[in-house]
Amino acid sequence: MNTETFYRAAFVLPVTSAPIRDGFVAIRDGVVTALGPIAERPKGAGVAEVDLGQTILMPGFVNAHTHLELSHLEGAVSADRGFVPWIEDQLRVRAERSTPQAGSAIGPAVAGMEASGTVAVADVSNSLTTVEALRGSGLSALVLHEILGFDPLKAEMVVEQTRAARAAANQSLVASAQADPNARAKASRLRIEVAAHAPHSVSRELFHLLMKAGGVRSIHLAESRSEDDFLRTGGGDWRGFLDRRVGPIPFEPPAKSPVHYLDELGVLTPGILAVHCVRVDGADAKLLARRGAVAVLCPRSNEFLGHGVPPLALLLGHGVPLALGTDSLASCASLNVLEDARLLARKFPRVLKTDILHALTRGGALALDFTDLGEIRSGALAKFAVLPLGGDRPSDPIAFVLNDVSPARGLA
Repeated sequence: MNTETFYRAAFVLPVTSAPIRDGFVAIRDGVVTALGPIAERPKGAGVAEVDLGQTILMPGFVNAHTHLELSHLEGAVSADRGFVPWIEDQLRVRAERSTPQAGSAIGPAVAGMEASGTVAVADVSNSLTTVEALRGSGLSALVLHEILGFDPLKAEMVVEQTRAARAAANQSLVASAQADPNARAKASRLRIEVAAHAPHSVSRELFHLLMKAGGVRSIHLAESRSEDDFLRTGGGDWRGFLDRRVGPIPFEPPAKSPVHYLDELGVLTPGILAVHCVRVDGADAKLLARRGAVAVLCPRSNEFLGHGVPPLALLLGHGVPLALGTDSLASCASLNVLEDARLLARKFPRVLKTDILHALTRGGALALDFTDLGEIRSGALAKFAVLPLGGDRPSDPIAFVLNDVSPARGLA
């Protein structure tokens, strides 16, 4: 007989329904079977109880944007000299470090995310070296193979080379799944799709080929003044960076915002992860909502790089779906996405805390197409985060989650 386990906690936050004071969640075979007030908990033979004490039990978090392969850059690159110098310093350090040295930081970064309550991640990777670490983890993962190239003459070559790399990675996943039933189950929770780096680092020709080949799932968008200036005028410090790194390639600026430029190219398709969205106005937000894009906000990274924070209230006001990400350890102190939610709660005290919690959990799960995550309901996966109360019970547990400083832990 399969044992049903139920967890009891001071509060259960289902996210998509009201908080439950003195609640329980029952699970069997890794799936939620019931939840409710503790008085309604299942009883009898075959039921095991786990008392979590004075805690809040909630869905695990979704980190909808990071770069695990950059974890070795933690503390290595300063943003004091500005955004473009930060990029150049990052490229220099990456070139100086060996592949094993860089790769050794990926596993601990993944483990740290799991330990702090993250259950799913969208990981942007140039090399696909993170696939193995994610396959061996308990995370559901969308690996986004990042493509960039501003030289239009090399666009076809870039598409072919990156297509071959994804094919090899997918073949490796298939082979491991065939050889090991446990690996088969994990492989079903890992997908590899395509990301374009940004509108100012991908040529029009390359965008055209990517859309023809199936589209773009994620892109950095409206992050910096450098990007905005380049697309509006063709100049600025990004032009200088391209001249140094790629050469004096002609570019006719669209003279419009990054959001409207991508729409002109047909890149803004339903479900695309539009990462950052710091420099957007009402017209941009309205367009993102109309196209069905998801704005993935990374406020701690944005602050570190001197970009400010994304206009949360504006995006919500126009109905743009939201998710949260940390970005990489090169621009963020940790991969604990709960801290990004807490920063937004401090910056936007008038925004409903339920909207921020939704972006941290269910919004991210929907954005990554892991529809059995991000909420506690019958049939959802039993992938949770637990936060200690550490004192008197709060009157508003959602506000407590977002205003507290205590770390959460994962529970699965």
